[in-house]
Amino acid sequence: MPVVLAMEWFARAARAARPTLRFVACEDIKVLKGISLSSFEAGEGFKVLVDQVSNGDGAVLRLELRSLSGTRHYCAKALMAAPQAPLAALERGSSLDSAESWQGPVYGDVLFHGPALQVIEDVTGVSDEGIAARLLGTAGRGWREEPWHTDVAAMDGGLQLALLWAQRRLGGASLPTAVGSYRGTGELPVGPIQVVLKGRVVGKSKTVSDIVFTTSDGRPIARLEGVETHLLPKSL
Repeated sequence: MPVVLAMEWFARAARAARPTLRFVACEDIKVLKGISLSSFEAGEGFKVLVDQVSNGDGAVLRLELRSLSGTRHYCAKALMAAPQAPLAALERGSSLDSAESWQGPVYGDVLFHGPALQVIEDVTGVSDEGIAARLLGTAGRGWREEPWHTDVAAMDGGLQLALLWAQRRLGGASLPTAVGSYRGTGELPVGPIQVVLKGRVVGKSKTVSDIVFTTSDGRPIARLEGVETHLLPKSL
C-alpha cells in the first residue's frame, strides 16, 4: 500500500476529527511497518487513531494507522488551522542545473507499479542534483471520484521519482521510509503536472530530498519535504 494513501487517510481523519478547522499540513510521516495487501480483492480493514496534542486557534493531531489486529503501520502529525487563518504560500519549483536525458524505460525495474500508478509520462531531466518529470495526477489518470484531500496519484509519482533518483545515486533499489512534511492546495489538475526533486542528503544507503509539484503554467500545487528513501537489503 502506498505511503501517500496513508497520508490521504490521515488528512481525511483529521478533517473528520476537527470539522471546524482547516487541514494545513501533514508532518513527520513515518513508515513503521509496510502493508502488503494479501486480501486486496476481498477487502482489508484498517483504523486511524486520532489524538489531539495541542489546541488554540488551531490544533495539532497525532495520528496512527493500525490494522484491526492492532499492528502500527504508519504515524504522523496533522496541523489544523482556523478557517480564517492565512496560509503560507507554497514555494515555486526551480529547474535542475546540467540535467541529462533519461535513458531507458521508467517502469519495469526499480518502479514495480501497476497500470493505475504508472503516472510518470516523461522524465524531463536527471542529474546528481535531482530529477524532473511530467506526470498525471488523480484526476488526469482517471481515478474514481472521491473526497480527495491530497492528489494521491501525483504524490506517489513524486515518490517514484525519489526511487529513480536514489537508484542513480545509491546504485540499487530502495523504498520510501519517511516524509518530513506535506503541504498542498488541494487542487487536482486534469492536465500534466510538473515535478522537480532536489536532493538534500545522500548517504551510503539513504537519500533525503524535497519535491515540488506545479501546474503546467507554474502554479504551485504541493510540496513534499524531507522525503527519505533507504536501500533494500538485497541492494546493500
